[in-house]
Amino acid sequence: MPLQAQVTYDSLNSSSKALQFKGTNSGDLSLHFSPESVPVAGYWHGNAGITLFVPTFPLKEGHVYYLKKDDKLVRRISLPVVRHSPPRVVRIYPDVDTIPANLLKIYVLFDQPMATGHAGDQIRLIDLNTGKEEPEAILQLEQELWSYSNDTLTLWFDPGRIKRDLIPNEELGNPLTEGKEYLLEVYPGWPGQNGTPTIATTSRKFYVTEADRTRPSTDDWQVTPPVVGTTGALFLRFPEAMDMGAVTSSLRLTCEDTEVPYRLEWLQGDKGLLMHPERPWQEGGCKLHIDAKAEDLAGNNLNRLFDQDVEEATGKQEEYVIEFEIAAEGE
Repeated sequence: MPLQAQVTYDSLNSSSKALQFKGTNSGDLSLHFSPESVPVAGYWHGNAGITLFVPTFPLKEGHVYYLKKDDKLVRRISLPVVRHSPPRVVRIYPDVDTIPANLLKIYVLFDQPMATGHAGDQIRLIDLNTGKEEPEAILQLEQELWSYSNDTLTLWFDPGRIKRDLIPNEELGNPLTEGKEYLLEVYPGWPGQNGTPTIATTSRKFYVTEADRTRPSTDDWQVTPPVVGTTGALFLRFPEAMDMGAVTSSLRLTCEDTEVPYRLEWLQGDKGLLMHPERPWQEGGCKLHIDAKAEDLAGNNLNRLFDQDVEEATGKQEEYVIEFEIAAEGE
């Protein structure tokens, strides 16, 4: 049977183009960038007469690759050029207009995986009172902090300038000044992993209030249970805006001691979120487990303040739990 090839996407790594072949055996195949080059790095997987090659790095659109069988050239494969939509910024966290002077992190969320190494050129923080850029406020890291899916970038304000009694704080002061207004701008030209750049400027304006040095408490968190038998969302509400990244990674939900998979949706203002279940809710007792590392916007977690030594922590738990019931309608 002649080889047939088509371009697909690996379901586990949508940024890597994959090649799918029918009617062949993966055991003696290799893919090459040129007829004499070494094989392209990746893995072959065969099942039910279909062979899938998933490269370690994305294949190059528009390039001709060479397929060999038993080290003999059997065909040329020309990859098509795919039109990609320009990436865009879909949200900037914190999603609020007012921030504490000791704000610790900002998250920039894109709608697709992005190329790394561009944050220093594409992001600016401007003091609107002077019109000048504040290049030293955001910590410049040699390795940018991206999510596993490469669509969320974490920006840190210099912790050394935020923590009181440290030399950077005493010499340079806090990165943000109470009473001032700042503008964070993400400029166009930031390439996605597919090479297509952003085409629009995205910005968020912040007004700075006094520093927040109060430890958050789950005693003040409110859970609104969903309706049994539905896939309606569980509503979790906070009395203050919380750190999106820290809280997202700190939550776990169980019902009747069974793990409940869910999808999170943060609400505007960062004072609440929705937990959408993968399956309908069942009647019974549930627990929302919160790791003590959950933080507010200033990096204060459930055990201690950000600029407090670990041994001085006022909370000692590793996990906090909110219990609630999902009852049948009418109960």
